[in-house]
Amino acid sequence: MGFYYVGQPRLQVAFTGSACDLHHSTSIACESVDQDSGFQNNLAAFKARNDQNLSYASFFPIFSVGFGYRFW
Repeated sequence: MGFYYVGQPRLQVAFTGSACDLHHSTSIACESVDQDSGFQNNLAAFKARNDQNLSYASFFPIFSVGFGYRFW
């Protein structure tokens, strides 16, 4: 019985498209998510929070049972 260490898991996400502010007209208030600093800050916080939540997955339990028989 033991544990196997696989390292700290990391969440990887990728977004494309536009983020829009619904309080303004869509022609003015939409921009690429790559350039939207609010979106990028929220995404970084989401990744950090979920990387911390995934820390339990660094170790996997290993159980092994063996049987033997000898013929005379």
